[in-house]
Amino acid sequence: LPTMVHGGLARLMGKFDVGQWLKAAEAMRATHTMLVPVQYQRLLSDPAFDTHDLSSMQIKFCTSAPFSAELKAEALRRFPGGLVEMALTYACNGGKLPENRIKPAPARSEDEAKDEDGGG
Repeated sequence: LPTMVHGGLARLMGKFDVGQWLKAAEAMRATHTMLVPVQYQRLLSDPAFDTHDLSSMQIKFCTSAPFSAELKAEALRRFPGGLVEMALTYACNGGKLPENRIKPAPARSEDEAKDEDGGG
């Protein structure tokens, strides 16, 4: 709904189909998408994925299930745009995060990350 309030277009697929999604995202110059991990896996596994121009993509959302580190890394490497992982419980809970949620790690500067990862 917020997308449409701000003049955007929301396109819903009756049933997810990799080929149809790729063609639609490219033709419509999609800027945002919300997918579950298995949809990311199917898209990235499709031999035609890298032949589609998805350069208009700005933000990808991943929701509803755990997103493996390997799949996330591949999505970030091969799929244009930023990536946000979200839990629908937040949206469905009046904007209140559940008390038992996994707390995010503290932010690290680029230099701290390099030092901790042995990069510098």
